[in-house]
Formats: sequence, structure tokens, C-alpha cells
Amino acid sequence: MIALVTIASAFNENFFVGGGQKFIRNIALRIAKKEPVLYLPAIKEIHLIDEWENLREKLEKENIIIPENIIKYFKRSVKYEEMLKIYKEEIMRNDVKIIFDPLPTLDINFSKKLDKFKLIKNAASPFINVCNNVVSLDAYCLSKMTNKKLVIVYQWGVVRKLRSALRYYIYGLKYGFKDPLELLKWRYQYVSAIKLNKILESAKILSISEGALEEIPIDKKKYDVRILDHALPVEENITEYRSKSKEDYIVFFARLVETKGVTELPLIMRYIVSQIKDVKLYVFGKFFDKEYENYVLNIIKKLNLENNIKFLGFLKDEDKYKIVSKAKLLIYPTHEDSYSYVILESIAVGTPVVSYSLPGPYSVFKNLPAVRFVKEFDIKGMAEEAVKIFKMKDEDYFNLVYNEKVNKFIEKRRGWDKIAEEIYSNLQNM
Repeated sequence: MIALVTIASAFNENFFVGGGQKFIRNIALRIAKKEPVLYLPAIKEIHLIDEWENLREKLEKENIIIPENIIKYFKRSVKYEEMLKIYKEEIMRNDVKIIFDPLPTLDINFSKKLDKFKLIKNAASPFINVCNNVVSLDAYCLSKMTNKKLVIVYQWGVVRKLRSALRYYIYGLKYGFKDPLELLKWRYQYVSAIKLNKILESAKILSISEGALEEIPIDKKKYDVRILDHALPVEENITEYRSKSKEDYIVFFARLVETKGVTELPLIMRYIVSQIKDVKLYVFGKFFDKEYENYVLNIIKKLNLENNIKFLGFLKDEDKYKIVSKAKLLIYPTHEDSYSYVILESIAVGTPVVSYSLPGPYSVFKNLPAVRFVKEFDIKGMAEEAVKIFKMKDEDYFNLVYNEKVNKFIEKRRGWDKIAEEIYSNLQNM
């Protein structure tokens, strides 16, 4: 039996579903068709799980079992260390062979000043200390407690080398970021305090891209890693949305946070509008912070771009694909990606992309004419590439996405079954 240790929100249809949640759900459901899965929800989420009876009933129909002894803690405050012991008992009782985390669930608690002090103490210590109420990585902790093999799918995009995190800070100051220190904070927390590199050495890593691992200071001779051949898939029917009936607008879709480049969107559009006056940028996704939302809207207002940038909110896939497929291009100034569903979905529906050349996405899409990369923070370069694509002759434009390279790339990644089969094969061959 496989123990699945991951977030419950991936199975909640009423919760916002991003690429990570979609990945967890699709992989877990397919693995459960091959053998029973013992599901252990992320401990810090237990008190948030609503309608647990419906969740349990739904998952058990899919061969995913939530132990009876755990359900009684749903919607209740629990002590982290106590729940780890209960989870350990369930793993041993059910003869679990592998602990599997498809999207490593790391929780850092800053609710008290003492918690921050403990994190600083962790950074000063040579030892890993992540199995407590301040810092928790459930799957790793359970692997250590039970001596069971840990397998994770590595897809963290926020961990950056010190140099690139410093660069984010410098350019963040230049471009007026709300939190230019964000990547330095993540770097400090993940690498110094949590010692992610040492944790990964104890696991089998299935990485979604070659570039994703470049930012982690890890001894490659010590860890067990495989780059997934199929990585992230596209939906089976996505190419049906392709259209040669293009309209003169640009799109951006992602979580509406600063590390996805949302603060830069108005700055990029200012350059584009100076060349193509009436062009529109349609942004869809969800803001998670009202203060940040107002911050971005104020930038747009100051730059007089209210008529050029329109926010459409969170859209269902069908509506999203229809809009993206008719766009001239997607601009994607992301600072946080280890692969990129956004780029993949855009080219799959026939829309070219201009993006920052982060190691993860660049390693995946660098050979495709449909994706053009510019140096991170080169907002003028991104705008210039966008204008070039806008002004292309139709024949040259459609050759970007309607070509053999792109078709083969999409076909290899069509549907969830291939990647689920590859991951399950790796779980078996331990």
C-alpha cells in the first residue's frame, strides 16, 4: 500500500484549484486504480476540512482510504506531534511500503515572535528540525519515524540561488515591488532554516524539469533523482480550442501574486501601448491579498492604463481556453516556476508566449519557436518581443505554433495517464 501525504484542498471541488492541486488530484486518482492508497491529509489542514463525510465517501469510491482513527480529528484543533504519532500507527498498521508526496507540503508557522526565533535557531543548527508546530514537512517526518521510503515530485519554484534572490531584491526596488525581499526570505527559510537540500537527499525525487533542480544547493552524487519524461500533461481535448481567428489582445493567467510577475504587467504594457495604442491585456486569475490587489490597481491608474488592462477574475478551464486561443500572445513575467502549466496550456491552444528565462521553464520549452524567452526583469525586452509578434505577417505568426516541433511536444504530453503511469512505475521500482 502507498501512503499519500498531501493537502486535502486538492480534492475539494469548492476550493480554488491551481496547477498543483490539479496535479495531485489527477495523479492520486489514477494511482489508486492500480492499488489501494492510504490518505493522510496534511496535518496543518485537518481543522479546516469541511464535509468530511462527503470527502471520505467520495475518495473511498476511488480506492483512497482515510483511516477512521483520523477522521475524528477533522474540524478540531490538534497537536502536531500527537498527530504524527497517530499517522505513524496507521502507516505501520496498514503495511505501507512507500510514503508519497506529489506536491511537498511544507508549513511554516509565524503566528508568534517565539516561532520566528525558533526558525532562526534552526538556521544556526546543523541539524534538520522540521517535525514540530513551527516548521512541518509531514511526509519527510513520517518517513523518518517509520523508516519507509519517501518519494516526492519536486516542483517548488520559489527556491532560488542566493545570487538570483539578491537580483530579485535589487530589481524589486527598481520596479517598486511591494515585497522585494520575498525570494531572499524563501531562500533563507527553505535552505538555511529548513535545510531542504539535506531533506531531499533522503528521498527519491521525481523532478518535473531539469532546470527545477538548478536552484537547489544539493550534492547530486548523494540523491536519487529522475527527471520525468512526460512531466506535466495537458488535457486530452485542449487542442480542440485552437483557432486561427485571432484578435488583437494579450493575455496573462496565473495566481495573481508578485512572484508571478503581476507587478510588472503594467510596466510591460506601458511599453507595448506606446507602440500599439489600443491593445488590451486580459488578466485572469485570483488575488489572494486585497492589499496587494489595490497596490497593483494603483500602479495601473498611475500609468493611465485602466482602458488597456482588464481583470476577468477566475475562469473555468473551458472559458479560459476560449479566450487564450484567440489572443495574439501571452506575456508571462514569472519569477516562480519549475515547469509552467501556463506556458504549456497557451501553446497547446495555439497562442505564442513571451516569458522570463527561469531555469525550469527554459529547460522545458527552449527549443520551441512558440516560446520566446527574455532575461529575467527585462521588461522592455519582453515588450519588444511582444510587439514583434503582434506585427508579424500571418504566415510567419502561425508558423510559430502550427509546426511539427510544437505538435510533437504537445502530443507527448497529452493526457494524465502517461505521467501517472510513469510515476507509479517509479513508486514500484524502489
